[in-house]
Amino acid sequence: MAALVIGLAAVAYAIGECFHSSIMVPTTAALAPDHLRGRYLGATGLAWQTGFLLGPSLGGLVLGAFPLGLPMLCVAICLLAAMGTVAVDHELASEHRRVPLPAAVA
Repeated sequence: MAALVIGLAAVAYAIGECFHSSIMVPTTAALAPDHLRGRYLGATGLAWQTGFLLGPSLGGLVLGAFPLGLPMLCVAICLLAAMGTVAVDHELASEHRRVPLPAAVA
């Protein structure tokens, strides 16, 4: 059962990373001014790798000090990130906000 759960988690992670890569890089490139595009993409990559560097270390510290604190901290961080995303979305120019329109019903 544990192997199945780990396998499903790996598949979910892989799918999420595919979505992240296919959405985040083009979005960053589209939002960046031409003369700063490389710096924007570099900062995006650095932020992504910093999470992989600090996440296990900080998570281990929290898990060691207060085992139930880690899931609560993860939920709080995800909620803050979602609120930040909604706040930034309203500030984007209309050409960068591509919302699919419903298909016309024939």
